[in-house]
Amino acid sequence: MSNSEQPISLNKLIGELKEHLIQLGYSDSAISDFVRAWSKLEKYAATKGTTLFTTELGITFLWDEFRIKPQETGHDRSVNWIRRSVELLDSFQKHGRIYKSRRRRIYVWPKQYEQAGEAFMASLIPKGLAERTLHVYRSLLETFTEHLIMQGIFSLDNITAPIIDNHLESYKGYQKSSIARCCRAIASFLEYAFENGNTCENKALCVPDVRAYRYANMPSAFTVDELKRILLSVDRANPQGKRDYAILLLGVQYGIRVGDIRTLKLNDLDFTSKKISFVQSKTSVAISFDMLKDVGWALIDYIKNGRPETNSEYVFVRLIAPYDSFADSCSLSHIIKKYLSRAGILIEGRHHCMHALRLSLTSRLLKNGQPLHVVSQALGHENINSTMIYTQIDIPQLSLFALEVPDVTA
Repeated sequence: MSNSEQPISLNKLIGELKEHLIQLGYSDSAISDFVRAWSKLEKYAATKGTTLFTTELGITFLWDEFRIKPQETGHDRSVNWIRRSVELLDSFQKHGRIYKSRRRRIYVWPKQYEQAGEAFMASLIPKGLAERTLHVYRSLLETFTEHLIMQGIFSLDNITAPIIDNHLESYKGYQKSSIARCCRAIASFLEYAFENGNTCENKALCVPDVRAYRYANMPSAFTVDELKRILLSVDRANPQGKRDYAILLLGVQYGIRVGDIRTLKLNDLDFTSKKISFVQSKTSVAISFDMLKDVGWALIDYIKNGRPETNSEYVFVRLIAPYDSFADSCSLSHIIKKYLSRAGILIEGRHHCMHALRLSLTSRLLKNGQPLHVVSQALGHENINSTMIYTQIDIPQLSLFALEVPDVTA
């Protein structure tokens, strides 16, 4: 199938996608579930007088028939399966392939806000924002404008503070930092719209001032004993265990960021010179590590005996067809949570994401008396100030940094 965003016959699209799923190794039962969902979509399309599939048709189908938004989570399996079936059609029509676990969610600007939205997104590009940041802004704003349409607001001039507050209610239970990020995105969008004459008033003033200070919380770290228990809890006799063990070791031994573990490529590994080298996704700064013996053997064991046959350039891939890399939004937190549970480590009141492994490395370096500039270099920080937040996990060591002076005789 050629990649195209042009609508094609829904029946033809379903047929091609079904064959694609068979080629990818999807089970008969999974495909049967998708077929049942697509049958409901075809019946819905008939009521709308169309035989073509579009993203808009998929979104209205999900809302009209099940009252769910494409980006929502937390529904029961049957509803999630319906949504997934629509996402598969949307991805296959646009890209000629599918992505595992909603790698790319269905987001689309409502027509009333498409021009303003795209103009705003274009204005962010010269600012040098990371691709992931741009993706977050887009998803937040497309969700926000979709909410406006559902509330009968078809012009930015008609936005009021209660309308925005009502939208933010959907973030109830989220971390304060997530709500603050959403508010910043909406305020920036509305500020841009006012400055470019799209609104008569500055509607950014309607957005509540929610602030979440970056370094407000004391970071958490695992002890050496806890790290050993985590690693020992991994069953390395199966492909999943081999993969997870290698992932955890990269976090434990080097403190590599989740995004860099997720996007680590096969050609980043040099087993001849025993080096792991890559460009950090967050800072765009190149970094290189000596390949420790335990890390090297773990990677070899996974690549040779656990990694599925796939054309993916990434080291770590999913173990279910289509054997692609992890989604951009995947934090790998499900991996560490599983082994924390198996190791019997209490996590209440503590950070227990993959980033805690990075913090744990910092704690070990500080306790071993390593100077701050060495810790900063090990973490791949551009600026030593970025490392200062990590010193909160070992406050007694701060006094040592003030006494250290360079050895001018060296």
